Amino acid sequence: MLSLKTIVKVYLVVLTIASAQFCSASDDPIKKLQGVYDKSLEEINQEDFAQKLQLNQTYAKSLKTLCDKKQKAGDLDGWRIAKEEFDKFEADNKVTDDALSSNSEIKALQQSYIHSRGTAKKAKNAKIVELTDKYCKHLSSKVQGCTKAGKMQEAIAYDAELKRVKDSSTYKDAQLVIAASLKPTAPKVEEPDAVAAIAPPEKKEISAPTGFNIYKKSDRRTGMAKGITYKPLGLRPTGRTGLRAPILVKAEMSKDSTRSSHNVYYSDVKTSNTRAIRLRLRAARLEETHNDLLVLIQYFSRTVSRSDVNPVDNHAIPIAYLDKQELVVECPPLSFSKNRSDYYGKSGSEFYGILVSVFGPDKKTLLYQGMSASGLNDFSSSASNASESHLSKQRVGALRSAYEQAREQNAAGGMLYEEYYKHQQAYYQARDEHNAKYPNDRYQ
Repeated sequence: MLSLKTIVKVYLVVLTIASAQFCSASDDPIKKLQGVYDKSLEEINQEDFAQKLQLNQTYAKSLKTLCDKKQKAGDLDGWRIAKEEFDKFEADNKVTDDALSSNSEIKALQQSYIHSRGTAKKAKNAKIVELTDKYCKHLSSKVQGCTKAGKMQEAIAYDAELKRVKDSSTYKDAQLVIAASLKPTAPKVEEPDAVAAIAPPEKKEISAPTGFNIYKKSDRRTGMAKGITYKPLGLRPTGRTGLRAPILVKAEMSKDSTRSSHNVYYSDVKTSNTRAIRLRLRAARLEETHNDLLVLIQYFSRTVSRSDVNPVDNHAIPIAYLDKQELVVECPPLSFSKNRSDYYGKSGSEFYGILVSVFGPDKKTLLYQGMSASGLNDFSSSASNASESHLSKQRVGALRSAYEQAREQNAAGGMLYEEYYKHQQAYYQARDEHNAKYPNDRYQ
């Protein structure tokens, strides 16, 4: 029989292990990303459900109005037809193409309902595809970043999550709906006045690439930078746009987040620094509005052994419009690591600065360019090449989307294999050409 002392020891060991597992799960960055993604999916589904509920209520109200109209006109047969459709819809809330009424007024209401519901369904699945594509892109960047940093276990975990999301039925079903909507459809049915407002207008939102948060300063909402403290990061003109640039840009940087590890056998200190950038942009003149801009942030590091400055990453952020109201752009953090060892000396790199460029609608005209360190002036001309690489990536991405849609349609029997093969070869060729021309900014 175990003594009380032994039982207490075993209990403490089990409690320690359980606490460690709990802390590990709560600090798991993948779990946090999954939570954000799942919550966004739930919001899309809730919005679609609310629209469907409103649509059902409006359709039922239209049928009730038609019943009253026929009753007041003394049209008993017309009243019966409208009442039958009203009772049927109250029972199952379904309107389908294969059960359209022979009555022209009822049929018009049914076709309007089907059209409005189809539009809402397409919008819902488009949002799911867009959300998932952004999530997958963010996961891909995490896989690449962790691999470069030598964090192989984290890279494997992010890659597993990426494959899980891509293979999910939610994503694949949404892709099939979007692919089917690309096929020729019948002409749009004119909607009668009674149901002209069935489909609520879609809200216009400021879109942002995966991992970024973009919002107007006046929008008091919590961004992805929750818990991050920023400090001003001065930007000075490079000379390519001058002091009177049509765009005003301010930069802020998160306070240094440092994590160190030590080797107990000999002097070996590894330090990892994480930095996040936040930009504030607006038009220089209050009466001006700028559309279809491209904001390019180039990150630079300095080697601790030779103090060489090198580019390490780019962030390309499309901005739909910019006016007198300040637009806030929160960027995902980047990590910089360095090592100091008795055996190997100093190695690695540390954050040096950023180069911010804003291009016009043609993605060539430079509207603003500022740097956080004077040593970056020599790199000012590299922004144009980075912008060209971004446009090239967009072209490759469009060809990839066409290829993936062709693959889905071919799998469903809706497209000939030759058509699918043509899209496949076009995508592969464009990707290889981009990677050959821009080896430091490869399309993954």
